[in-house]
Amino acid sequence: MSSSHNTQSFAEPRARGVFTASVLSNDPLCPEHYLLCLGMENFPPTHPGQFINILCGKAVGRADRPTFISANEKGGPPAQPTDLSQPETAGRVPLLRRPFSLAGRRDMPAGTVELDILYRVVGAGSNWISEREIGDEVNILGPLGNGFETHNSKPLAVVIGGGTGIGPMIYLAESLSSADKDVKAFVGARSASALPLTEEQKGFFEITTDDGSLGQAGMVHEAFAQWLERGRTAEMAVYACGPEPMMKAVADICAPSGIECQLAMERHMACGMGVCQGCAIKVKTDEPPGWMFKLACKDGPVFNAGELLWE
Repeated sequence: MSSSHNTQSFAEPRARGVFTASVLSNDPLCPEHYLLCLGMENFPPTHPGQFINILCGKAVGRADRPTFISANEKGGPPAQPTDLSQPETAGRVPLLRRPFSLAGRRDMPAGTVELDILYRVVGAGSNWISEREIGDEVNILGPLGNGFETHNSKPLAVVIGGGTGIGPMIYLAESLSSADKDVKAFVGARSASALPLTEEQKGFFEITTDDGSLGQAGMVHEAFAQWLERGRTAEMAVYACGPEPMMKAVADICAPSGIECQLAMERHMACGMGVCQGCAIKVKTDEPPGWMFKLACKDGPVFNAGELLWE
C-alpha cells in the first residue's frame, strides 16, 4: 500500500437512534465466533471503534413483564413470591441490551446499509444472536461511542487486535486501506481454531497464536514489540482492541518511545449513553486525588493509552 498524508479523522457523530435490522447472514468463523451481517435503511454514519447495542430478545410491553408484589405495612395483602417464570428473570433472555463493536460497514447502491458484527458466544445474549436466521428482525440502538482518530503527521497506522477485539480492528484496517494509508496489522488468538477471520482477511494480518498452530507462536503484543525492534521507518500511531492485559502490554511498549496509542476498551455498556453508569473506567487527572472515572460508552470506548489507570 502506498503512503498518504491525508487526514482520516473518526470523530463522534451526533446522530443515533433505534432501528429494526434484518439478518442478512449469521455464519460461524470458528467454533466460538460468528460473523453477523445486519441490513437496514437510513442508518447514521459510523466510524471504526463505535458500537451498537442489540436487544437480545423480542421487545415486550410493560404488561408482559413480571409483577413484583410486596406486603403493605398495615392491613395489606401478604407478600407474594417473585415470579421468576418470565424469560428475562429466568435467565433465558437478557433484560438489558448487549454491546457489540462494529466490524465493518457497507453502503449499498440502493441506499441500504450493511453492518458486520463479530461476536463470541459466551452467554444468554450472544447465544440468542447465534440462533438468528436470515430474515429475522433485530432491534438495535446506535451508533454509539466515539471512534479512532488518525492524523497527517502519522502516515503509518499499526492495528493490533486480539479475540473479539479483532472486530473493530478489521473495520479500522479496511477504512484506512481504502484511504490509501499504510497499515501494519497484527492479530492474536489462542489457536488457529479460535481465530475469527475469513480466509481473505488472514492474508492481510500478521497472525500470532498462543500455541503456535498458526503464524508466529506467542502473544500478539510480543510480535508487535519484535517488529518495532527491527526498526520503524515512519512516524506511526498504534490502535488496539482486545483483552485488557494485551492492551496494557501494547501501551507499555509504546510509552517509552512516545508512540501515540489509542485503545478501544471493552466494558458491559448496557444503556450505551451514560445513564446506567455501569461502564466506568479510571483515568488520570491533574486534580486531586489524581484520578477520576469516565464512561466507556459515552467518553469512549476509544481512549488515549496515556490517560488510562490500569488496575
